Amino acid sequence: MGRDWMAWLLIGAGICGLAVASDAASLDDLLDRIQHTYDRTQALSADFVQVATLTTLNREQASAGRVYIQKPHAIRWEYTQPDAQTILYKDNTLRIYTPKRKQVLQSVIKADDRSNVALLFLAGIGTLKDAFTVTSL
Repeated sequence: MGRDWMAWLLIGAGICGLAVASDAASLDDLLDRIQHTYDRTQALSADFVQVATLTTLNREQASAGRVYIQKPHAIRWEYTQPDAQTILYKDNTLRIYTPKRKQVLQSVIKADDRSNVALLFLAGIGTLKDAFTVTSL
């Protein structure tokens, strides 16, 4: 899930229908509008493609599927490629089911765990301004 938050930030900007021009609203205003739209959104689903760079092997691995979010505290990723896998986050518990291995991994994610800030943000916990450092390009 590494840089998924970047994709969600772009989705948020798209949801708001914002065209960012040099003399448009300030960055704070933009973040406030994205946050406001995200706060009002209780559920969403989207197809995704995720590309992970495996630096030690000097290659990229692409995955694809669909994500479902029901705020607060419920996210489901259904990976269809390259292999089926379901990742479910609900009520602070993360479960990863891999049918090929007939395996379920489970762990608890604490709300104050900064290493999972993107996951927690998607689950409806936290705000863009508190969770991320955002700067203009």
